[in-house]
Amino acid sequence: MNKTYSKRKHQRLCMIALLLCVTMLSVALLSACNAYASEPAAENAGNSDPNMVEVLRVTKPIKAGDKITSSKFELVKIDINETWIGAISDPDEVIGKYPLMDLEEGDFFISKYISAKKPVEPVKRAELEDNDMGFKEQGYIVITEYLTPNTGKDLSAEIQKVIDIPDNVNQVIYFPDGEYVISKPIATPSNGLLSVSLKLSDNAVIKASDDWDDTHEGMILLGGQDQLNSITVPGSNYYIEGGIIDGNGKANGVVVAHGRETSVRDVTIVNTQVGLYVKYGANSGSSDADIENIRIVGNGERNSIGLHIAGWDNTYSNMRISNVQVGVKIDTAANLIRDIHVTFNMNKKLQSMYERCYGFQDNGSRNWFDNCSATNFGVAFNISSTTSFLMSCVARWTEDFADKTQVAISSYNWNSVARSVSAFYTAPAEQCKFLSLSGTDGKGSILDPIFDVNAVSDNTYEKFLRGKVHWFE
Repeated sequence: MNKTYSKRKHQRLCMIALLLCVTMLSVALLSACNAYASEPAAENAGNSDPNMVEVLRVTKPIKAGDKITSSKFELVKIDINETWIGAISDPDEVIGKYPLMDLEEGDFFISKYISAKKPVEPVKRAELEDNDMGFKEQGYIVITEYLTPNTGKDLSAEIQKVIDIPDNVNQVIYFPDGEYVISKPIATPSNGLLSVSLKLSDNAVIKASDDWDDTHEGMILLGGQDQLNSITVPGSNYYIEGGIIDGNGKANGVVVAHGRETSVRDVTIVNTQVGLYVKYGANSGSSDADIENIRIVGNGERNSIGLHIAGWDNTYSNMRISNVQVGVKIDTAANLIRDIHVTFNMNKKLQSMYERCYGFQDNGSRNWFDNCSATNFGVAFNISSTTSFLMSCVARWTEDFADKTQVAISSYNWNSVARSVSAFYTAPAEQCKFLSLSGTDGKGSILDPIFDVNAVSDNTYEKFLRGKVHWFE
């Protein structure tokens, strides 16, 4: 009896042990499966797009001073470049708080515009949006922290003071939207130990005052003070970017005054006598400036110039110039002129001197014109230099201007090279020339030009023709 009981007890214990083993094995297998199943999720998490961020976006309009509730916004994931710096992603940071300005559907909550206390008087949206737009958080010096635009007051001294603050060296000074009136030039240092760059918002306007003295060289003098010719010192590669420079019909615009590797980009220059002037460079004439994406509208006066180049070894690209007597004037050599398009606007002041209205006036040598065009100038390309090069350039007229001549290329003696230059005329043939020489000689070439030979009465070009004249049948 005792033996039988002991045997059964032993069997029961073995069965319990077996069940425990099976249970432990099942748990282990389940954990392994869960871990395996979670691996793709972890892998996908590692591959999430770092450019996507979660932010709170307004779904229903909220008036300034109204309490924010969860029903009026949503959490969305968007590209980081499509939101503002300081956009809020945590709902707890806005629920129960108050916006300082009216918010519309699609707006983001920005921390600086949200208050824990209800504002006594709502702030106008325009006043809040006349701000640094997050540039302060990026380390920029924001000019409106030192002065107030849109007052009509002369801000020359105040702007210059900000540029000259010792702690602002090697920094970028940002100009938010607004009008900044100046009565005298603003000068930045070219010494890399002191230099600053200027960055303007799209709607920031630096404007010459009504009492501007036209003896000043220009409104913005890049490298106009603390001069040093060096590119080895950090900060030497200073620039001006964006915004509008308004000469008010009397001032010159931007001047690259000194230094090297200076950049002017994405700037609109209007109502100026000379839009952009690159001076004789600090390095034996070389300025080594990079100018790109510029729009210039002159003041339409006599001797007005869009781009005046007096320095060597510069690169100019993607520019639009209009309302000037001379689109581009070059006094030096070794400049690359690419994708620059100039347009003439006839007025009473310029009509009597139409034959001296030049799209491009090259008084230097060894300059390269690539894909440039001149529209409606008396002379599209005046090449008085030697050994310059025109490649795929266009002379075009869209108006007749009654009895005015239309000349694609003029020179003294032709010693340059023009390849695949096109000309489109509107005047009678006796008023049109492809090549006009005041001399009679030269060793240059005209390769494969494109124009209607029946549209011109002068055949001077034939002496230098290589290949044949092409035209559209």
